[in-house]
Amino acid sequence: STTPRPPRAAAAKPHQQRRLQRRRDDRAALVERLREPEPRVLRAPAVDWAALPAHADPARGGRLKGRRAARKRVAVEAFAAVTPALLADTDASVVVDVGCGAGGLTSPLASFANARVIGVDVLPEPLRLLRERSGGAVETLELDALALADGKRLRALGASCVVSLHACGAVSDLAMDGAVAAGLPFAVSPCCIGKSLLERGENFRGRMPTSSERSARPPSISYPRSASLGDRCTATEYAIVASIADYGVGEGDPPDVVARQRRAKRIVETDRLGHAAEKGYDVRLLDMMVDPLYPKRELLLGAPCGSRAAAALAALETVKSPW
Repeated sequence: STTPRPPRAAAAKPHQQRRLQRRRDDRAALVERLREPEPRVLRAPAVDWAALPAHADPARGGRLKGRRAARKRVAVEAFAAVTPALLADTDASVVVDVGCGAGGLTSPLASFANARVIGVDVLPEPLRLLRERSGGAVETLELDALALADGKRLRALGASCVVSLHACGAVSDLAMDGAVAAGLPFAVSPCCIGKSLLERGENFRGRMPTSSERSARPPSISYPRSASLGDRCTATEYAIVASIADYGVGEGDPPDVVARQRRAKRIVETDRLGHAAEKGYDVRLLDMMVDPLYPKRELLLGAPCGSRAAAALAALETVKSPW
């Protein structure tokens, strides 16, 4: 017969509980110390999705359902609202969507942005699906986002602005870096913060990169991104904040856990914008009006200081956050 495992010593459980509570308290204190203001919410006009071609609708063309379709539509509506501001400095409108995947943003923008839209992704299969989905209305470019970071390729494409919706990890940083290097306005809504803390290895030569490899940071990127946050926290502390920000909150989570995740996410995204601001950009952090528990609703906006795009982004209509 199996000998029953002896019960754990009674003193161990309270000790573990105290240690875990100290850890939670320390993490909460760190987020509170670095706390950033609550962003305002972009007031984006609703899109008449039924009037658009099926390929342009995240629900029909993207084959999303229920809450996922609703969230994606709201995100695309936000980008639709800011794209005219991004294009305020140019008549030759070329929008480059970095980390476009199968075109959840690219395809709708091609329908109502009145611009040439180029979708960039490192994986060939999503790009094939995007071309098939859009009926050729979208140009595609198979390219690692790292190749855009110095701005040269973006200038060669004739880009007017850079957009990116939910490109994982450091791909969002690379999209912003490319825009800043090329002197272009940008609108980026990041996701999967934890993946950005992974270090990228060798380039993808002759093989398909894994999800983590695509999203990992190259040597050119370090965190915190801005000198402002770097003066207030260490890289280790930043990693703690990023792990809190990356936690997917749900309806069963206590209010303090939800609030802490939101505050941590604001710290991370404000830091990203601070990096662009230190390079001569006017920046703005807005919220997209989506589910209050949705962890990917921040919209990072930037344009060169003094540009018409910067003035247009500053003039976007917003409302106070209801959360």
